[in-house]
Amino acid sequence: MKDPQEVTEALEGLSAREQAHLLRDLRKAGQLSRESAREHVPAVWVNVGAPAGVLPEEDWVRLWQWCGRPLDTPREPVTAWRAAGPGGERGMSWSPNRATAAAFGRGDTRLYRAEIEPAAILGMIGDQELIVEPRMIGPVVEEKVSKAATADRAREQREERRKKEQQVRRRQQRNDAERKRREQARQRQQGARDRARAAERDAERRRRVREDRLAGRDPEWSAAMADGIARVRPTLDRQREKREAEREERRAAREAAYHDRLAAAVVVPPRVSDEEIKARARATVAEIVAAAEARHGIRRTAEEIAAEPVVVPVTEPVEVPTVEEMLRESAERIAAGDPDGPSAEELFARLTARRRAAG
Repeated sequence: MKDPQEVTEALEGLSAREQAHLLRDLRKAGQLSRESAREHVPAVWVNVGAPAGVLPEEDWVRLWQWCGRPLDTPREPVTAWRAAGPGGERGMSWSPNRATAAAFGRGDTRLYRAEIEPAAILGMIGDQELIVEPRMIGPVVEEKVSKAATADRAREQREERRKKEQQVRRRQQRNDAERKRREQARQRQQGARDRARAAERDAERRRRVREDRLAGRDPEWSAAMADGIARVRPTLDRQREKREAEREERRAAREAAYHDRLAAAVVVPPRVSDEEIKARARATVAEIVAAAEARHGIRRTAEEIAAEPVVVPVTEPVEVPTVEEMLRESAERIAAGDPDGPSAEELFARLTARRRAAG
């Protein structure tokens, strides 16, 4: 069974007679689907003009039977007319409109009337033509037709046929456009499949090349890689050394900044003279003595006591750390908290210079 699209393509470019013969041959070979028959048989029937002169009546009957009965087939007997010459009153083409049938009269043609049973109707062309099984037609009656009516209806029939031909042409144009669209879609799909297959082949080729290179089965690539590595290795070494040097400089700068912050955090006590220290000590002792005498009823002020000479017996020498010793102790404590930092000597030198600068 041929696809409807294939049947349509096969009928393209053929005359109506050739199309009728092709449809008959396809039906006999079992290659004509009902869908294709319903689409093309009515159009070919209209286009050939005189169907009886193209195919035998039996072949047309078989084609119309293969199309199937129309859904709008009348349920009751239909009175139909047919214009034909003597002996042609039992043809396949009938019209339910008397004027339409009379318009086909030519020369010695006559107008016949018959009652058509629903079972005898094979197909319908619009609402003006019935396709009938000749062997199932009942009694046929001949009717008289006036020439004026025949001429008027002939003009109407020609106009109707012209409209039908336009409809057939428009339908053919739509079918052509649809076939073109389907062909373009098929070509796009085929192109997409071809590109996908090409991409798969290219990916497979690259995969095999990569496997061969990793496995060392490609000596040319291995030699090229070794040569390239040898050429770029000096540059890579210089870049690595440069990065390491920059990293070392940044580390040294961070350490220097860290130790500078530590050195700035050391508070250098202000310089106090020996006279001020003695005066503070004398005032403190006077306050203590005045408080003690007050408890025993002695009324002397701290100023009076401070005015007297105070002798403090010293049983053993008292060592008072100097500023330099205090600075050195701070430097050693800072150096011990940061083993990677400057030594105690360097910190002591920095602190001493800062103290001298502070005056």
